[in-house]
Amino acid sequence: RVSDMYQQKLIKKKGLEWMRDVNQRQPNELKRNQGTYHHSTMQNLIDYYAGNMPATKNNFEDIKRQAKFSPDTGKQIMTETQWNVIHQNVKNTVKEIKKQQRDIDKETGEKGKVVIKSEAMVYAPAEDRNKYYADTAGTVDVLAIFSDGSASIYDWKFISPRQVSGFGQKARIMESPFGSKEDGYNMQIGAYKSILKQFYGVEKIRRSRIIPIHVQYKWEGMKGE
Repeated sequence: RVSDMYQQKLIKKKGLEWMRDVNQRQPNELKRNQGTYHHSTMQNLIDYYAGNMPATKNNFEDIKRQAKFSPDTGKQIMTETQWNVIHQNVKNTVKEIKKQQRDIDKETGEKGKVVIKSEAMVYAPAEDRNKYYADTAGTVDVLAIFSDGSASIYDWKFISPRQVSGFGQKARIMESPFGSKEDGYNMQIGAYKSILKQFYGVEKIRRSRIIPIHVQYKWEGMKGE
């Protein structure tokens, strides 16, 4: 997997036992689970705003309910304010993509259509050993394919920076939101771009974006964490 590439690099540097210890820590396990759950919300919103599902009030309310309440406990895990930030972010992303298509239409003088896919799987076949990233696969959070054969890539990252002042709405990030993971994110996006160009005939990558979403957790009953 593309997402495993940087982890393998860390294992070589830090050792397998160090990586296992980090991954098995309860806070990190919770963050991974929550990240997966929030990604599902983003996927549903992309499909809603991109027209991949009927843009009905019922569908919107279903997505909102699933985002705000845990499917396991039924407890609220997202406030109304946080929900508004999330869905507005997705809405603006889709607007940006559609504007790119309109700009292409002006360049070509034709009326084209952009295809917006959420959780798009990309794969480099193993038999193409002479090409970079052969036998590698990954999932792009948002892949936009434009009428001229170009594409744009968007990937959300739910992150919890260590250096933060304040909590909740008053929180301020005091360091780069990507921290030590920036190299890994760059490798991931770089791999997606190469695979799309080499194996899918994409002629140009117009935009490739990592979109950080700051998440703070309030730990209860976990002293020392």
